[in-house]
Amino acid sequence: MAGSEFLESIRFHAKSWLPARAIVMESLVARRDIDSRGEILVLNKSCPVSGNCGKLHIFELEEEMKIGTSIKYVIYQDDRSANWQVQAVAVSPDKFESWKPLPSTWRGLTDEELS
Repeated sequence: MAGSEFLESIRFHAKSWLPARAIVMESLVARRDIDSRGEILVLNKSCPVSGNCGKLHIFELEEEMKIGTSIKYVIYQDDRSANWQVQAVAVSPDKFESWKPLPSTWRGLTDEELS
């Protein structure tokens, strides 16, 4: 049983965790192309991790890359519906409080409604 759990962990990291980290890192490097302040992250590829794509990766990579300005928003395309979405980033991985919550009039909007 331990062997199968170990192999499943390796598969997860190889097929999901590492690719998601690479996508987030690529987007962090290019963040100033989108927003001169570097506070908006656009994920140009669908993330292989379900739910909040690479949420923990953002915090880890901000620290590793010594990014002084925290990412406030992540824009990404939901691979299930193909809609573009925006999400406010929490102040830390274990908090629900956002750096800068979305205005209430933006909440629930997608695609053209957001542009």
